[in-house]
Amino acid sequence: MVSLIPSLNVVKGRHKRGNPQPASNWPESENDMTDNNGWSNRQTWNANLWVFNDEGLYARWKETNAYLQNLAEKGYQTTVWDRETAAHFLLSVFPNGKTPDDENLLLANMQEIADAWCQSALEHHPQYDAMTGKIAEEVVD
Repeated sequence: MVSLIPSLNVVKGRHKRGNPQPASNWPESENDMTDNNGWSNRQTWNANLWVFNDEGLYARWKETNAYLQNLAEKGYQTTVWDRETAAHFLLSVFPNGKTPDDENLLLANMQEIADAWCQSALEHHPQYDAMTGKIAEEVVD
């Protein structure tokens, strides 16, 4: 199987600022949770938190996102991020299947992550128009 994601080998020591700690009011049991910061469960929130709050992981996400945007623009795929691509990315950077906070990625909602990453991908597009929330169409003279 050919990987769609370039150079995603995990580098030891990439977490220079330490593990982000969840808020102290997080319940011990997922069943006790009523608020997941807008996410469907703690594992989904935690996986996304790591990718967007760790400098090295975020740089890899941006690199992968640019690669996937290029594939989508050339018509090789219909969306930048889907649940399989999000899962592949997360398992590439967390090969043991858990975040550094020991949250199990198998319990994360990959579709929710993919949807959020599609929105982030849109905002990272070089022609993104923040006023309209869309990609600006090229004007051909």
